[in-house]
Amino acid sequence: SMSQNADELFQQLITDCIFPKVQVSIIEQIIEMIESHSKMSRQYGEESLTIEQRKRCSSWLLHLLHVTDPDNESLLDQISSALASLSGWGGRSVRTWKIDDNIHITIKEISDVDGDLGYRTWGSALQLSKRIASKDISLEGHDVLELGSGTGLCGLVAAAAGARSVVMTDYLESLVRLANENIKENQLDQIAHAVQLDWRDVTTNSMPTHIGRHFDRIIGSDIVYEVFHAMHVEILST
Repeated sequence: SMSQNADELFQQLITDCIFPKVQVSIIEQIIEMIESHSKMSRQYGEESLTIEQRKRCSSWLLHLLHVTDPDNESLLDQISSALASLSGWGGRSVRTWKIDDNIHITIKEISDVDGDLGYRTWGSALQLSKRIASKDISLEGHDVLELGSGTGLCGLVAAAAGARSVVMTDYLESLVRLANENIKENQLDQIAHAVQLDWRDVTTNSMPTHIGRHFDRIIGSDIVYEVFHAMHVEILST
């Protein structure tokens, strides 16, 4: 079948980079396979393609750019997207943030080229974390809700600084998984956990049971880069 041919040719591509001429529909399927492998790596931090295999895929995609009809904008867009996807995956990075003499937080990050900005720990999160650690923003003994937690630095610092409980939230399931990994990595799972929250639907009935309760502190850093974000923060705070 056509799908079998595409699968066989994909395996041939990543094994020895020998690739005969095939019809456009199969080329499109193979490009989808490449993007699927790249996306899997970015979301779960597990490389499904080796560095050498990614190089072979990139070489083939660059060759396609040169030989594809300039009028075939759809295929050119697919090729460019796949190349960007391969280039954007640099694997998982791990960094220990020394917030002060007592609080050191280890954070895993996943690079991403799809516009999911939460995969990185941004400078604003570090500044908020320092204010929490210095007690300039006192969270000790409080039940804390974090919005747009991303990799989870601020929520983890809150937990380490004496918060009674911390619920970290984000819109993307993959970020929630990453935040929970970081919670376990820092042995703070008795205090903190991460769950998914969509700001566009913030009624009590729509929230998981462990969110549908009173929090006496709400924190967030660099989360209102769109107007509707700011509007929803006001709703959540009431």
